[in-house]
Amino acid sequence: MTDNKKTKNTAKKKKFRNPLAVVLTVLLVFLGIGVTFAGCLHLSHDKIIVAVDAAYGGEQTGYTGIVNEAEFNEGVVNALCARLADDDRFIVLRTHDAGTSRAILNIVREINESRADLVLSIHAGYDPDPQKTGMHIYAEQPASDNHERSLELARSIRETFAEDLSAEVNYMYYEPIGEDRYQMKVVGENDKNDYELATWTIMEKTLVPAVVTEQIYVSNEADVSAWANEEGYKKTAELYYRALCRYYGIDQRAAKPKN
Repeated sequence: MTDNKKTKNTAKKKKFRNPLAVVLTVLLVFLGIGVTFAGCLHLSHDKIIVAVDAAYGGEQTGYTGIVNEAEFNEGVVNALCARLADDDRFIVLRTHDAGTSRAILNIVREINESRADLVLSIHAGYDPDPQKTGMHIYAEQPASDNHERSLELARSIRETFAEDLSAEVNYMYYEPIGEDRYQMKVVGENDKNDYELATWTIMEKTLVPAVVTEQIYVSNEADVSAWANEEGYKKTAELYYRALCRYYGIDQRAAKPKN
């Protein structure tokens, strides 16, 4: 018995003195860990994680019109978070609490670390012409790795809002007009030129598809009257929810009644 054990132990030692055998063994271990880790990722990410950003907030008001942009953005995000909470297939990541602002780079870092599936950043527009209206939906630049998915989501939002608002999909660039001065350069969705210009940081720095929307003009009385109130926020949230379901190809679920 003792001799047999010695023989087996000697054979094992000789086997692992072989460099190739050692390399293969280590490789198999790492492959096993990799498969297990991948499986865990799949199991832990069986829900859709939506990062929802209300632009500005707190002392940062954004555009000032009949209402402040930040006020409108926050109202939409409050309602959208509540609507998505009714569907357990979604997890909502709110980029900052209501009534507060947060540095954009901190927002980007959290989104990237959270393994969110997409980013929806809510804005509003302003124009000196009080009659200016229409929804603008911005997809990531054509040169972006996430362009196609961002564009698909932007189009889904446009189609969902189409019955209620005139909506268009665009790209936005910051065009230099002097030293440390820029103006927004907006082009249509069919303009696939690479202008090699910057765009929103939340688009440039996040690792997942992002869409920025400007649903209303805070300078337009009809827009504000229709959408910048609890009923309007709730309707807006429902439309965004439908757009997300359309984008993911999943059925819509009824909102839960509120007590």
